[in-house]
Amino acid sequence: MAEKKQQEESGNSNDNKVEDSVPNAEITQEVFEIVWQAYLKELEDKGNRRISSFIKERSYEIVAGDRVKLTLFSNLEKEMFEAERLFVLPFFRSRLKNNTFEFEYEISNNNPTENRLLTAEQKFKLMAQKNPLLSDLQRIFELQIEY
Repeated sequence: MAEKKQQEESGNSNDNKVEDSVPNAEITQEVFEIVWQAYLKELEDKGNRRISSFIKERSYEIVAGDRVKLTLFSNLEKEMFEAERLFVLPFFRSRLKNNTFEFEYEISNNNPTENRLLTAEQKFKLMAQKNPLLSDLQRIFELQIEY
C-alpha cells in the first residue's frame, strides 16, 4: 500500500512536471487587446474607475513573448498600477495562458494631457484654434481679453 501511495504521489508530481514544462503561449497583439479590454471592463465593473480612466488612454507595446511595455506619464501612475500588481498579473497570466507574463513601464515626457496654468490670452488662442469663429466674434464685437 505504501508503494501504491508513493506511485500515486510520484504520478501526480509527474503531471505537475508536465504542466510546468508546457511552454507559455506567446502573446499576440490581437489576444492582448482582448484581454486588455476585458481588464478595463472588470476595473469599471468593480468601481475602480480611477485606475481604469488613466490606463484606458495609455499605449502599450509587446516587447517579447512574455512582456508588455506600458507607457505612463508619471511616477504616480506607475505607483498606482504597481499597487494593483497583485490583481493585474494573475488576471493577465491566466487569460493569456502565460505564467511568466510581466509588465514593463516607461515614463514618457510627452504628456498631452499635462495640466498647466494658462493666461487668459493663451486660453483664448487655444479656443480660437479649435473654433476660428471666436476670433471673428472678438473682432466684430471689439472684445478685449482681460488680464
